[in-house]
Amino acid sequence: MIHNEIDEVAAMFGKNRVVLVENDSVIVTGDKLLNTFDYLEVAEFSANSLVMASSIGPLQPMGDTEIEELRIAFNVK
Repeated sequence: MIHNEIDEVAAMFGKNRVVLVENDSVIVTGDKLLNTFDYLEVAEFSANSLVMASSIGPLQPMGDTEIEELRIAFNVK
């Protein structure tokens, strides 16, 4: 269980604010409660979008180049 692997879970938050635990839960961190809730809402909306999009065809993952372009456009680290 992931809840018993504290060091591994902590390491996941070095690069991520949200961790999805397969068939279990979502763990969200943030520096302020409102920011943390925003991250949770974005994760929920994104998950819902993926489920809805899968009904019209197979998902196409974005490449690293496209992700980096979005990070620059939205000023995300």
